Amino acid sequence: MYRDDLPRWREEVEDEIENILNLVVLTERSGNMKKELKQTIYETVGTLRNLFVQLKNKRDQKTSKISVLVAEVDKLKTDLQVLTDQARKVQGEPSVTQDRNY
Repeated sequence: MYRDDLPRWREEVEDEIENILNLVVLTERSGNMKKELKQTIYETVGTLRNLFVQLKNKRDQKTSKISVLVAEVDKLKTDLQVLTDQARKVQGEPSVTQDRNY
């Protein structure tokens, strides 16, 4: 599986889990089970839903943090290139930026 397929795959898994949980809730409402079992299933489904929400929130937070860090790294790379170019000018060497213009 390629990296580009991972977000789609995760969404498909989340959707499938949601469908299964909804099926369990529908079965629970059907009246074909004992009351205690229905209550246990209902509580379990609620717990699972909460856990999935927490997982999704943590994933979103980590994705956001990664985006911030990537932007910071890109800025630092740019700053480093500028400083390298300045140092080369001081030393009389052609800069990478100047080399690109030829």
